[in-house]
Amino acid sequence: MFNNITDLSRNEFLFDHPLLISNSLPQLSAQHICRYQMTSNLVAKLAEHHNIDSDHINLCNGAEHAIKAIFSAVAGMGKATLLLPTPGWDYYWRLAAEYNISTSSYSYTQTNDNNFALEIDDLESRIQDIVKPILLIASPLNPLGSHTDRALMQRLAQLVATKGYTIVDKTYDGYSHDKHRELSLSEILTTMPQTLGICSFSKYYGMPGLRVGFTVAPKAVQKTFAILREYLGFNVFSDYFAVECLSRHNEFAHIARQVIENRKRLNDFFALRSGFEPFQSAANFILVRTPEGYAVYLLKNGIKIKSFSESPLQRFVRITIPPLHIVERIEALTTQFCKEDPSRLLDRPTPEA
Repeated sequence: MFNNITDLSRNEFLFDHPLLISNSLPQLSAQHICRYQMTSNLVAKLAEHHNIDSDHINLCNGAEHAIKAIFSAVAGMGKATLLLPTPGWDYYWRLAAEYNISTSSYSYTQTNDNNFALEIDDLESRIQDIVKPILLIASPLNPLGSHTDRALMQRLAQLVATKGYTIVDKTYDGYSHDKHRELSLSEILTTMPQTLGICSFSKYYGMPGLRVGFTVAPKAVQKTFAILREYLGFNVFSDYFAVECLSRHNEFAHIARQVIENRKRLNDFFALRSGFEPFQSAANFILVRTPEGYAVYLLKNGIKIKSFSESPLQRFVRITIPPLHIVERIEALTTQFCKEDPSRLLDRPTPEA
């Protein structure tokens, strides 16, 4: 076993960070550190960057903080049912159970073009049957990587708004090969009634350790979900760091293009290997159906990827997209894996209809 493991299992930022390699860390004075920062610089910068009103933005300590506040509010809503995706991020379900929230699942199924698509008829039927639906939809969705079309999300929000609310988790936004498919924050505010968007600096701007997230919603929706501005202000270092990241957005956009290129390369590589089946992704990771023992083999050779122990993803792995030299290492190890024991390879399964 390698002492130094390359961890591709956690969807963390794996590229050289522009602020770190250029030594551009915020230089804070005692005045900054020894006083509460009651007015955030980041809120104004976000409003400018996304061309929305700053009153619609609230900062939080990572997207998880926002999700907890939202789930807590849902728990206090009479007759509310939280609609969650399956397969989806298991943390949604664990958190809903902790808050004792009534839940209902909606599904994504495999398509003939190696994608996962929302079962829209079933979801719409569930929305209509539920007294007070709270629809949580993540696009892209972890761990599938699937993207939901903006027109479909707008249609769902219109349906839900007659008696409930829609929550859009945009944590993995920014890695679509077609930027025009991504739902903008201004569109959430103008075309999706009764909707709240959750955003994060963890993935695109490589800041998971600094815990910066924010929500976007009209004031009335913010109040409903108890999304309130921090009484004593926001973390000053995180605030300044995030502002600098936004100021250098083009550098992060360049990294995002590298992620997209490397994701396509891995997709194409796995697609040509018998026993491997990659799925289309709009996120910073790729989901692959693999032969048994593949994740263990990579780990023994210094690369950790995410595997799943339960159905329906029992034979799948999720790989965070790394820099090119690690992509090449994955390709070499996969080739060696196939050569060492061809019996590991499975016949390519027929996709479900």
